[in-house]
Amino acid sequence: MATTRNIEVKVLSKKDSLELFCQEVCDETSMPGASVPRKLLINVPPLAIVTLVRTLRKKEEGVWIAVIQQLKKSMYEGLDPVNVSIKMSYDFFESSKIKLCFLLCALFPEYHKVTMDTLVGYAMVEDLLGDVEALREARGNLHLMVGTLVSSGLLLKGEDARYVMMHDIIRDVAILIAHESIMRVGLGLQKWPKLKEVGKCLRMFLMRNDIHEVPADASECSQLVTLSLASNKSLRKIPNGFFEGMKCLATLDMRGIGISSLPQSLSSLNNCL
Repeated sequence: MATTRNIEVKVLSKKDSLELFCQEVCDETSMPGASVPRKLLINVPPLAIVTLVRTLRKKEEGVWIAVIQQLKKSMYEGLDPVNVSIKMSYDFFESSKIKLCFLLCALFPEYHKVTMDTLVGYAMVEDLLGDVEALREARGNLHLMVGTLVSSGLLLKGEDARYVMMHDIIRDVAILIAHESIMRVGLGLQKWPKLKEVGKCLRMFLMRNDIHEVPADASECSQLVTLSLASNKSLRKIPNGFFEGMKCLATLDMRGIGISSLPQSLSSLNNCL
């Protein structure tokens, strides 16, 4: 992200660490973490403190101590404590659906306003919303999952309930976690990306790039479930056979691209929304 001025965000002092911890915990005296030894928090970065505290709210004191000690150990080993804390928070979720919902929110550019209307489509394709009979019910289930992620500090609450956002650091970690997805959003990409493993990629998000050509044969994307080429205005033509090998594709977004006609293989996408 381009900036006019770079400011180093340092770890908090002992006093500031305790104050931040108390802001998150001390008002809730019933929270097990309220009795965690404060000395464990010295030199822990603020984002790491907030993320872990919000994730561990209902965990026993022993879990708090073990996690914070593990975090500090990672710092001594030279690992980024913020990244480690975010990954820990992600791992603590028992629901695989909430985990996937978190990763879906990382598909959009940093600090992008991820609207519930947009997210609900992706969530339905991934079968995250259960067996619902109405869109209102689907949105309700989505709001519950998103609310859990906001409470944990992994998502930022929008000015209204229609959207959420994700901190750029948290998004970077989410992208590392989502090894089955390719997320190249707004990077000025001009060519179709090469896959590390054929047939392994499930999601590909290439929005807001300058891709001008896609392969005539995309059979290496046979397991692809979601593809977004939105806002690639330089993409003027898609080969007729491009979609033939994408039998699993369920979500396709081609809004804002420059093609004048649709490829013939588009009709073979029987599962696509």
